[in-house]
Amino acid sequence: KATYEAGTAVGTLMLAGTYLSIAAILASFIRIVVVPSESMEPALQPRDVVLVTRSILPPRNGDVVFFNPPKELDEAIANSKVGK
Repeated sequence: KATYEAGTAVGTLMLAGTYLSIAAILASFIRIVVVPSESMEPALQPRDVVLVTRSILPPRNGDVVFFNPPKELDEAIANSKVGK
């Protein structure tokens, strides 16, 4: 009985480790984004939910590209008339 319980515990830990590994790999390539404003109309509407995949391939015509703006751009917008 003790061997069976130990084997079951090891199997359960291995299965949990496998699920966590798969989740970590998927999280590094896929994320869910909610469109916050009208800036992407007419292609995307505010509050649309988009599944974003990271790719090493260059974008093609018709692709929607999401990126994190560089810090300098955020500072420039904050100091401009638009940001005030």
